[in-house]
Amino acid sequence: MNASTAVGRYLRTTDGPEGVICVEMDDPTGSANKTNDLFKYELDALLSRLETGPSPRGVIFTSAKRSFGVGGDIAQVMSFAKAGEAASIEDSERIKILFRRIERLGCPTVAIIEGTAAGGGWELALACHARFVHDNAAIRLGFPEVDFGLVPGAGGMVRLVHMLGAARAARLITAAAMQDPQAALSEGLVTALGSDRAELMRLALSWIGNNPAPAQPWDRPDHGVPDRALPGEPAGGAPASDAPRLALEAIGEIAALPFEAGSMVESRCFARCAVSSQARALIGLGFYDRNALRRKAAPVPGPGREESFARALRSALQNEIAMLEGEGAPRALIEASLTAAGYARSGGAHPAIGGGVVAGDPLLERRLVFAQATAALRALEGTGFCAAAANVASVEAGDFPRRTGGVLRFVENFGLHRFVSTARDLQSVCGLRFALPFANAVDLSSCLAAARHRDTEHSDTEQGTHP
Repeated sequence: MNASTAVGRYLRTTDGPEGVICVEMDDPTGSANKTNDLFKYELDALLSRLETGPSPRGVIFTSAKRSFGVGGDIAQVMSFAKAGEAASIEDSERIKILFRRIERLGCPTVAIIEGTAAGGGWELALACHARFVHDNAAIRLGFPEVDFGLVPGAGGMVRLVHMLGAARAARLITAAAMQDPQAALSEGLVTALGSDRAELMRLALSWIGNNPAPAQPWDRPDHGVPDRALPGEPAGGAPASDAPRLALEAIGEIAALPFEAGSMVESRCFARCAVSSQARALIGLGFYDRNALRRKAAPVPGPGREESFARALRSALQNEIAMLEGEGAPRALIEASLTAAGYARSGGAHPAIGGGVVAGDPLLERRLVFAQATAALRALEGTGFCAAAANVASVEAGDFPRRTGGVLRFVENFGLHRFVSTARDLQSVCGLRFALPFANAVDLSSCLAAARHRDTEHSDTEQGTHP
Protein backbone atom coordinates (compact mmCIF):
# COMPACT_ATOMS: atom_id res chain seq x y z
CA MET A 1 0.00 0.00 0.00
CA ASN A 2 1.32 3.43 -0.88
CA ALA A 3 2.00 5.99 1.80
CA SER A 4 -1.27 7.88 1.40
CA THR A 5 -4.60 6.45 0.38
CA ALA A 6 -8.02 8.07 0.10
CA VAL A 7 -10.87 5.69 -0.55
CA GLY A 8 -14.29 6.87 -1.64
CA ARG A 9 -17.16 4.76 -2.85
CA TYR A 10 -16.20 5.52 -6.47
CA LEU A 11 -12.70 7.07 -6.56
CA ARG A 12 -9.63 5.60 -4.86
CA THR A 13 -6.55 7.82 -4.79
CA THR A 14 -3.04 6.71 -3.89
CA ASP A 15 0.38 8.33 -3.85
CA GLY A 16 2.09 6.86 -6.88
CA PRO A 17 5.76 6.99 -7.79
CA GLU A 18 7.66 10.25 -8.20
CA GLY A 19 5.06 12.43 -6.48
CA VAL A 20 2.21 11.45 -8.83
CA ILE A 21 -1.34 10.91 -7.62
CA CYS A 22 -3.09 7.83 -9.06
CA VAL A 23 -6.89 7.95 -9.21
CA GLU A 24 -8.61 4.61 -9.75
CA MET A 25 -12.27 4.67 -10.79
CA ASP A 26 -14.52 1.87 -9.59
CA ASP A 27 -18.23 2.67 -9.84
CA PRO A 28 -19.99 0.70 -7.07
CA THR A 29 -23.36 0.88 -8.86
CA GLY A 30 -22.54 -1.48 -11.73
CA SER A 31 -20.03 -3.34 -13.86
CA ALA A 32 -18.90 -0.21 -15.76
CA ASN A 33 -17.89 3.30 -14.73
CA LYS A 34 -20.65 5.82 -15.36
CA THR A 35 -20.40 9.58 -14.98
CA ASN A 36 -23.23 9.57 -12.47
CA ASP A 37 -23.97 11.82 -9.49
CA LEU A 38 -21.67 9.83 -7.20
CA PHE A 39 -18.81 10.26 -9.67
CA LYS A 40 -19.44 14.00 -9.89
CA TYR A 41 -19.63 14.39 -6.12
CA GLU A 42 -16.40 12.50 -5.44
CA LEU A 43 -14.54 14.10 -8.35
CA ASP A 44 -15.51 17.55 -7.05
CA ALA A 45 -14.18 16.64 -3.60
CA LEU A 46 -10.95 15.23 -5.07
CA LEU A 47 -10.32 18.29 -7.22
CA SER A 48 -10.98 20.62 -4.30
CA ARG A 49 -8.40 18.73 -2.27
CA LEU A 50 -5.83 18.88 -5.07
CA GLU A 51 -6.51 22.55 -5.78
CA THR A 52 -6.07 23.66 -2.15
CA GLY A 53 -3.30 21.30 -1.04
CA PRO A 54 0.29 20.82 -2.17
CA SER A 55 0.34 20.46 -5.95
CA PRO A 56 1.12 16.91 -7.08
CA ARG A 57 3.67 16.29 -9.81
CA GLY A 58 0.89 14.82 -11.91
CA VAL A 59 -2.45 12.98 -11.77
CA ILE A 60 -3.14 9.67 -13.51
CA PHE A 61 -6.69 8.33 -13.99
CA THR A 62 -7.14 4.56 -14.31
CA SER A 63 -10.02 2.13 -13.99
CA ALA A 64 -10.61 -0.93 -11.85
CA LYS A 65 -13.21 -2.09 -14.37
CA ARG A 66 -12.65 -3.83 -17.68
CA SER A 67 -13.69 -0.60 -19.42
CA PHE A 68 -12.38 2.88 -18.67
CA GLY A 69 -15.84 4.47 -18.68
CA VAL A 70 -19.10 4.18 -20.61
CA GLY A 71 -20.78 7.54 -20.11
CA GLY A 72 -23.66 8.92 -18.14
CA ASP A 73 -26.19 7.10 -15.99
CA ILE A 74 -29.05 6.97 -18.47
CA ALA A 75 -31.73 7.03 -15.75
CA GLN A 76 -30.23 10.24 -14.37
CA VAL A 77 -29.89 11.74 -17.86
CA MET A 78 -33.55 11.08 -18.57
CA SER A 79 -34.61 12.31 -15.14
CA PHE A 80 -33.02 15.69 -15.86
CA ALA A 81 -34.53 15.66 -19.34
CA LYS A 82 -37.98 15.06 -17.90
CA ALA A 83 -37.54 18.22 -15.84
CA GLY A 84 -36.88 20.21 -19.02
CA GLU A 85 -34.10 21.72 -21.11
CA ALA A 86 -32.87 24.01 -18.32
CA ALA A 87 -32.25 21.05 -16.00
CA SER A 88 -30.40 19.17 -18.75
CA ILE A 89 -28.24 22.21 -19.51
CA GLU A 90 -27.42 22.57 -15.81
CA ASP A 91 -26.41 18.89 -15.59
CA SER A 92 -24.23 19.21 -18.69
CA GLU A 93 -22.54 22.32 -17.35
CA ARG A 94 -21.94 20.72 -13.96
CA ILE A 95 -19.76 17.92 -15.34
CA LYS A 96 -18.08 20.27 -17.82
CA ILE A 97 -16.93 22.46 -14.96
CA LEU A 98 -15.37 19.41 -13.31
CA PHE A 99 -13.57 18.36 -16.48
CA ARG A 100 -12.40 21.93 -17.04
CA ARG A 101 -10.86 21.88 -13.57
CA ILE A 102 -8.96 18.69 -14.49
CA GLU A 103 -7.20 20.41 -17.37
CA ARG A 104 -6.51 23.53 -15.27
CA LEU A 105 -5.09 21.83 -12.18
CA GLY A 106 -1.65 23.30 -12.82
CA CYS A 107 -0.05 19.86 -13.17
CA PRO A 108 -0.10 17.19 -15.91
CA THR A 109 -3.21 15.00 -15.99
CA VAL A 110 -3.14 11.67 -17.81
CA ALA A 111 -5.63 8.90 -18.61
CA ILE A 112 -4.45 5.29 -18.78
CA ILE A 113 -7.06 3.43 -20.80
CA GLU A 114 -7.14 -0.38 -20.82
CA GLY A 115 -10.71 -0.87 -21.99
CA THR A 116 -13.43 0.91 -23.89
CA ALA A 117 -13.87 4.63 -23.25
CA ALA A 118 -17.22 5.81 -24.58
CA GLY A 119 -19.33 8.91 -24.08
CA GLY A 120 -18.52 10.54 -20.75
CA GLY A 121 -15.60 8.18 -20.20
CA TRP A 122 -13.96 9.39 -23.41
CA GLU A 123 -14.82 12.98 -22.50
CA LEU A 124 -12.96 12.55 -19.21
CA ALA A 125 -9.96 11.20 -21.13
CA LEU A 126 -10.03 14.11 -23.59
CA ALA A 127 -10.04 16.55 -20.68
CA CYS A 128 -6.71 15.07 -19.57
CA HIS A 129 -3.53 16.40 -21.14
CA ALA A 130 -2.45 12.97 -22.43
CA ARG A 131 -4.00 9.58 -23.11
CA PHE A 132 -2.10 6.27 -23.09
CA VAL A 133 -4.11 3.32 -24.36
CA HIS A 134 -3.63 -0.45 -24.34
CA ASP A 135 -2.82 -1.59 -27.87
CA ASN A 136 -5.80 -3.92 -28.14
CA ALA A 137 -7.94 -3.89 -31.28
CA ALA A 138 -11.02 -4.85 -29.23
CA ILE A 139 -11.00 -1.52 -27.35
CA ARG A 140 -13.34 1.17 -28.66
CA LEU A 141 -12.98 4.91 -28.14
CA GLY A 142 -15.55 7.48 -29.13
CA PHE A 143 -19.00 8.95 -28.91
CA PRO A 144 -21.97 6.66 -29.66
CA GLU A 145 -24.51 9.24 -28.43
CA VAL A 146 -26.33 9.92 -31.71
CA ASP A 147 -27.31 6.25 -31.84
CA PHE A 148 -29.48 7.09 -28.83
CA GLY A 149 -30.81 10.40 -30.10
CA LEU A 150 -28.28 12.37 -28.04
CA VAL A 151 -25.03 14.26 -28.58
CA PRO A 152 -21.93 14.47 -26.37
CA GLY A 153 -22.73 16.77 -23.48
CA ALA A 154 -19.67 16.79 -21.22
CA GLY A 155 -17.29 18.66 -23.51
CA GLY A 156 -16.67 16.00 -26.12
CA MET A 157 -18.08 17.97 -29.01
CA VAL A 158 -16.24 21.22 -28.26
CA ARG A 159 -12.95 19.44 -27.55
CA LEU A 160 -13.06 17.39 -30.75
CA VAL A 161 -13.73 20.53 -32.79
CA HIS A 162 -10.76 22.32 -31.21
CA MET A 163 -8.51 19.27 -31.55
CA LEU A 164 -9.43 18.07 -35.03
CA GLY A 165 -11.40 20.82 -36.75
CA ALA A 166 -15.08 20.91 -37.65
CA ALA A 167 -15.13 18.40 -40.50
CA ARG A 168 -13.25 15.61 -38.73
CA ALA A 169 -15.18 16.17 -35.50
CA ALA A 170 -18.46 16.06 -37.41
CA ARG A 171 -17.50 12.80 -39.09
CA LEU A 172 -16.80 11.09 -35.76
CA ILE A 173 -19.79 12.49 -33.87
CA THR A 174 -22.58 12.31 -36.46
CA ALA A 175 -21.72 8.73 -37.42
CA ALA A 176 -21.35 7.60 -33.78
CA ALA A 177 -17.90 6.38 -34.79
CA MET A 178 -16.14 4.16 -32.27
CA GLN A 179 -12.44 3.83 -33.11
CA ASP A 180 -9.89 1.23 -32.12
CA PRO A 181 -6.70 2.51 -30.44
CA GLN A 182 -4.63 2.49 -33.64
CA ALA A 183 -7.22 4.59 -35.47
CA ALA A 184 -7.49 7.04 -32.58
CA LEU A 185 -3.70 7.30 -32.48
CA SER A 186 -3.55 8.13 -36.19
CA GLU A 187 -6.31 10.71 -35.63
CA GLY A 188 -4.19 12.41 -32.98
CA LEU A 189 -6.57 11.65 -30.13
CA VAL A 190 -4.23 9.22 -28.34
CA THR A 191 -0.74 10.11 -27.13
CA ALA A 192 0.78 6.63 -27.34
CA LEU A 193 -0.06 2.92 -27.11
CA GLY A 194 1.34 0.35 -24.71
CA SER A 195 1.30 -3.43 -24.45
CA ASP A 196 0.27 -3.71 -20.78
CA ARG A 197 -0.39 -1.73 -17.59
CA ALA A 198 3.31 -1.59 -16.67
CA GLU A 199 4.30 -0.09 -20.00
CA LEU A 200 1.40 2.33 -19.98
CA MET A 201 2.43 3.52 -16.51
CA ARG A 202 6.04 3.96 -17.64
CA LEU A 203 4.87 5.98 -20.64
CA ALA A 204 2.61 8.12 -18.47
CA LEU A 205 5.30 8.86 -15.88
CA SER A 206 7.85 9.68 -18.57
CA TRP A 207 5.38 12.05 -20.26
CA ILE A 208 4.61 13.76 -16.97
CA GLY A 209 8.32 14.22 -16.32
CA ASN A 210 8.80 15.81 -19.75
CA ASN A 211 5.69 18.01 -19.54
CA PRO A 212 5.63 19.60 -16.07
CA ALA A 213 3.26 22.45 -17.04
CA PRO A 214 1.13 21.39 -20.01
CA ALA A 215 -1.79 23.38 -21.37
CA GLN A 216 -4.59 22.27 -23.63
CA PRO A 217 -4.39 23.74 -27.14
CA TRP A 218 -7.49 25.87 -26.55
CA ASP A 219 -5.89 27.43 -23.48
CA ARG A 220 -2.92 28.75 -25.46
CA PRO A 221 -3.08 32.36 -26.69
CA ASP A 222 -2.26 31.48 -30.31
CA HIS A 223 -4.88 28.73 -30.60
CA GLY A 224 -7.45 28.59 -33.36
CA VAL A 225 -9.78 25.84 -34.57
CA PRO A 226 -7.74 23.83 -37.11
CA ASP A 227 -10.48 23.80 -39.73
CA ARG A 228 -13.87 25.51 -39.57
CA ALA A 229 -15.28 24.09 -42.81
CA LEU A 230 -18.27 21.80 -42.29
CA PRO A 231 -19.40 18.90 -44.44
CA GLY A 232 -22.74 19.54 -46.14
CA GLU A 233 -24.50 16.79 -44.23
CA PRO A 234 -23.93 14.23 -41.45
CA ALA A 235 -21.47 11.46 -42.16
CA GLY A 236 -22.64 8.54 -44.25
CA GLY A 237 -24.17 5.88 -42.07
CA ALA A 238 -25.47 8.38 -39.53
CA PRO A 239 -28.73 7.29 -37.87
CA ALA A 240 -31.90 8.67 -39.45
CA SER A 241 -32.81 10.86 -36.49
CA ASP A 242 -32.54 14.54 -35.62
CA ALA A 243 -29.41 14.15 -33.45
CA PRO A 244 -26.80 14.02 -36.27
CA ARG A 245 -28.28 17.11 -37.94
CA LEU A 246 -28.44 19.03 -34.66
CA ALA A 247 -24.86 17.98 -33.86
CA LEU A 248 -23.72 19.24 -37.26
CA GLU A 249 -25.40 22.60 -36.67
CA ALA A 250 -23.83 22.89 -33.22
CA ILE A 251 -20.38 21.96 -34.53
CA GLY A 252 -20.65 24.77 -37.08
CA GLU A 253 -21.38 27.25 -34.28
CA ILE A 254 -18.68 25.86 -32.00
CA ALA A 255 -16.03 26.21 -34.69
CA ALA A 256 -16.71 29.94 -34.94
CA LEU A 257 -16.61 30.64 -31.19
CA PRO A 258 -14.06 30.72 -28.36
CA PHE A 259 -13.87 27.52 -26.31
CA GLU A 260 -16.10 28.60 -23.42
CA ALA A 261 -18.85 30.03 -25.65
CA GLY A 262 -18.74 26.92 -27.82
CA SER A 263 -19.09 24.80 -24.71
CA MET A 264 -22.46 26.41 -23.96
CA VAL A 265 -23.59 25.73 -27.55
CA GLU A 266 -22.86 22.06 -26.89
CA SER A 267 -24.85 22.11 -23.64
CA ARG A 268 -27.87 23.61 -25.37
CA CYS A 269 -27.68 21.06 -28.19
CA PHE A 270 -27.37 18.21 -25.67
CA ALA A 271 -30.41 19.44 -23.75
CA ARG A 272 -32.48 19.89 -26.90
CA CYS A 273 -31.78 16.30 -27.88
CA ALA A 274 -32.21 14.88 -24.38
CA VAL A 275 -35.77 16.18 -24.00
CA SER A 276 -36.86 14.90 -27.42
CA SER A 277 -39.25 12.02 -28.03
CA GLN A 278 -36.66 10.46 -30.34
CA ALA A 279 -34.12 10.24 -27.52
CA ARG A 280 -36.68 8.58 -25.25
CA ALA A 281 -37.54 6.08 -27.98
CA LEU A 282 -33.94 5.29 -28.93
CA ILE A 283 -32.85 4.99 -25.31
CA GLY A 284 -35.79 2.68 -24.70
CA LEU A 285 -34.65 0.53 -27.59
CA GLY A 286 -30.91 0.67 -27.00
CA PHE A 287 -30.85 0.35 -23.22
CA TYR A 288 -34.08 -0.96 -21.76
CA ASP A 289 -35.10 -3.39 -24.50
CA ARG A 290 -31.61 -4.80 -24.97
CA ASN A 291 -31.12 -5.11 -21.22
CA ALA A 292 -34.45 -6.92 -20.95
CA LEU A 293 -33.20 -9.42 -23.51
CA ARG A 294 -29.85 -9.83 -21.77
CA ARG A 295 -31.59 -10.61 -18.49
CA LYS A 296 -33.33 -13.56 -20.07
CA ALA A 297 -31.49 -16.88 -20.26
CA ALA A 298 -32.19 -16.73 -24.00
CA PRO A 299 -34.43 -14.19 -25.69
CA VAL A 300 -37.86 -14.78 -27.12
CA PRO A 301 -38.48 -15.65 -29.88
CA GLY A 302 -36.20 -18.27 -31.38
CA PRO A 303 -34.45 -17.54 -34.68
CA GLY A 304 -37.22 -19.06 -36.82
CA ARG A 305 -40.02 -16.99 -35.36
CA GLU A 306 -37.85 -13.88 -35.26
CA GLU A 307 -37.09 -14.16 -38.96
CA SER A 308 -40.75 -14.80 -39.72
CA PHE A 309 -41.72 -11.68 -37.78
CA ALA A 310 -39.06 -9.56 -39.50
CA ARG A 311 -39.98 -10.94 -42.91
CA ALA A 312 -43.59 -9.90 -42.36
CA LEU A 313 -42.45 -6.33 -41.73
CA ARG A 314 -40.11 -6.24 -44.70
CA SER A 315 -42.77 -7.66 -46.99
CA ALA A 316 -45.33 -5.12 -45.77
CA LEU A 317 -42.95 -2.28 -46.60
CA GLN A 318 -42.08 -3.62 -50.04
CA ASN A 319 -45.75 -4.27 -50.81
CA GLU A 320 -46.73 -0.74 -49.81
CA ILE A 321 -43.96 0.73 -51.98
CA ALA A 322 -45.24 -1.37 -54.88
CA MET A 323 -48.82 -0.21 -54.24
CA LEU A 324 -47.71 3.43 -54.25
CA GLU A 325 -45.82 2.93 -57.50
CA GLY A 326 -48.87 1.24 -58.99
CA GLU A 327 -50.96 4.25 -58.04
CA GLY A 328 -48.56 6.47 -59.97
CA ALA A 329 -46.64 8.04 -57.06
CA PRO A 330 -43.29 9.32 -58.39
CA ARG A 331 -40.32 7.27 -57.28
CA ALA A 332 -38.55 10.37 -55.98
CA LEU A 333 -41.60 11.23 -53.83
CA ILE A 334 -41.69 7.72 -52.37
CA GLU A 335 -37.97 7.93 -51.64
CA ALA A 336 -38.35 11.31 -49.96
CA SER A 337 -41.24 9.99 -47.87
CA LEU A 338 -39.18 6.98 -46.78
CA THR A 339 -36.38 9.32 -45.74
CA ALA A 340 -38.73 11.70 -43.94
CA ALA A 341 -40.32 8.80 -42.07
CA GLY A 342 -36.90 7.70 -40.82
CA TYR A 343 -36.28 4.69 -43.04
CA ALA A 344 -33.24 6.03 -44.87
CA ARG A 345 -30.01 6.86 -43.17
CA SER A 346 -28.99 10.50 -43.29
CA GLY A 347 -27.42 11.37 -46.61
CA GLY A 348 -28.35 8.08 -48.24
CA ALA A 349 -31.18 6.62 -50.25
CA HIS A 350 -33.40 3.85 -48.99
CA PRO A 351 -32.12 0.55 -50.42
CA ALA A 352 -35.59 -0.31 -51.68
CA ILE A 353 -35.48 2.38 -54.35
CA GLY A 354 -32.67 4.90 -54.51
CA GLY A 355 -33.20 8.09 -56.45
CA GLY A 356 -33.59 11.83 -56.02
CA VAL A 357 -34.50 13.91 -53.03
CA VAL A 358 -37.67 15.99 -52.90
CA ALA A 359 -40.08 16.90 -50.10
CA GLY A 360 -41.86 13.91 -48.58
CA ASP A 361 -45.61 13.45 -48.39
CA PRO A 362 -47.13 12.99 -44.88
CA LEU A 363 -49.83 10.64 -46.17
CA LEU A 364 -47.27 8.45 -47.89
CA GLU A 365 -45.13 8.45 -44.75
CA ARG A 366 -48.10 7.30 -42.68
CA ARG A 367 -49.00 4.58 -45.14
CA LEU A 368 -45.47 3.20 -45.14
CA VAL A 369 -45.17 3.14 -41.36
CA PHE A 370 -48.69 1.84 -40.70
CA ALA A 371 -48.32 -0.89 -43.30
CA GLN A 372 -45.47 -2.27 -41.22
CA ALA A 373 -47.01 -1.55 -37.83
CA THR A 374 -50.30 -3.29 -38.59
CA ALA A 375 -48.40 -6.22 -40.11
CA ALA A 376 -46.31 -6.44 -36.94
CA LEU A 377 -49.39 -6.55 -34.73
CA ARG A 378 -50.90 -9.32 -36.82
CA ALA A 379 -47.61 -11.24 -36.69
CA LEU A 380 -47.39 -10.68 -32.94
CA GLU A 381 -50.60 -12.56 -32.22
CA GLY A 382 -49.82 -16.05 -30.99
CA THR A 383 -46.02 -15.82 -31.36
CA GLY A 384 -45.11 -15.44 -27.69
CA PHE A 385 -42.91 -12.46 -28.48
CA CYS A 386 -41.85 -10.21 -25.67
CA ALA A 387 -42.05 -6.47 -26.37
CA ALA A 388 -38.28 -6.02 -26.22
CA ALA A 389 -37.66 -8.74 -28.82
CA ALA A 390 -40.35 -7.33 -31.11
CA ASN A 391 -38.91 -3.82 -30.91
CA VAL A 392 -35.32 -4.90 -31.51
CA ALA A 393 -36.23 -7.33 -34.30
CA SER A 394 -38.38 -4.73 -36.03
CA VAL A 395 -35.47 -2.29 -36.45
CA GLU A 396 -32.57 -4.73 -36.76
CA ALA A 397 -34.14 -7.14 -39.20
CA GLY A 398 -37.54 -5.73 -40.18
CA ASP A 399 -36.46 -2.36 -41.65
CA PHE A 400 -38.73 -0.41 -39.28
CA PRO A 401 -37.50 3.18 -38.57
CA ARG A 402 -34.98 3.00 -35.74
CA ARG A 403 -35.77 6.46 -34.42
CA THR A 404 -39.20 5.22 -33.29
CA GLY A 405 -37.57 2.89 -30.77
CA GLY A 406 -39.21 -0.15 -32.36
CA VAL A 407 -42.61 -1.04 -33.70
CA LEU A 408 -44.46 -1.61 -30.41
CA ARG A 409 -43.01 1.53 -28.90
CA PHE A 410 -44.18 3.43 -31.97
CA VAL A 411 -47.72 2.10 -31.49
CA GLU A 412 -47.76 3.06 -27.80
CA ASN A 413 -46.29 6.51 -28.38
CA PHE A 414 -48.72 7.20 -31.22
CA GLY A 415 -51.58 6.65 -28.78
CA LEU A 416 -53.67 3.49 -28.83
CA HIS A 417 -57.07 5.07 -29.62
CA ARG A 418 -55.49 7.28 -32.26
CA PHE A 419 -53.57 4.34 -33.71
CA VAL A 420 -56.70 2.18 -34.03
CA SER A 421 -58.65 5.06 -35.58
CA THR A 422 -55.90 5.82 -38.10
CA ALA A 423 -55.51 2.17 -39.07
CA ARG A 424 -59.28 1.91 -39.66
CA ASP A 425 -59.22 5.04 -41.82
CA LEU A 426 -56.38 3.61 -43.89
CA GLN A 427 -58.18 0.26 -44.17
CA SER A 428 -61.33 1.96 -45.48
CA VAL A 429 -59.36 3.82 -48.15
CA CYS A 430 -56.51 1.44 -48.99
CA GLY A 431 -57.70 -2.06 -48.14
CA LEU A 432 -57.39 -4.95 -45.73
CA ARG A 433 -53.60 -4.80 -45.49
CA PHE A 434 -54.20 -2.18 -42.77
CA ALA A 435 -56.63 -4.37 -40.82
CA LEU A 436 -55.95 -4.92 -37.14
CA PRO A 437 -56.43 -8.18 -35.24
CA PHE A 438 -58.18 -6.25 -32.46
CA ALA A 439 -61.71 -5.05 -32.01
CA ASN A 440 -60.70 -1.85 -30.23
CA ALA A 441 -57.97 0.01 -28.35
CA VAL A 442 -58.71 -1.92 -25.15
CA ASP A 443 -57.84 -5.21 -26.85
CA LEU A 444 -54.72 -3.63 -28.34
CA SER A 445 -53.70 -2.41 -24.89
CA SER A 446 -54.09 -5.93 -23.50
CA CYS A 447 -51.91 -7.38 -26.25
CA LEU A 448 -49.15 -4.85 -25.67
CA ALA A 449 -49.33 -5.31 -21.91
CA ALA A 450 -48.91 -9.07 -22.35
CA ALA A 451 -45.87 -8.51 -24.56
CA ARG A 452 -44.34 -6.16 -21.98
CA HIS A 453 -45.01 -8.70 -19.23
CA ARG A 454 -43.06 -11.31 -21.18
CA ASP A 455 -40.02 -8.99 -21.02
CA THR A 456 -39.62 -10.01 -17.38
CA GLU A 457 -40.54 -13.68 -17.72
CA HIS A 458 -37.88 -16.40 -17.64
CA SER A 459 -38.09 -19.71 -19.44
CA ASP A 460 -35.45 -22.42 -19.53
CA THR A 461 -36.95 -23.65 -22.80
CA GLU A 462 -36.35 -20.42 -24.71
CA GLN A 463 -34.06 -20.93 -27.67
CA GLY A 464 -31.94 -18.76 -29.94
CA THR A 465 -30.05 -15.54 -29.64
CA HIS A 466 -30.89 -11.95 -30.33
CA PRO A 467 -28.70 -9.24 -31.81
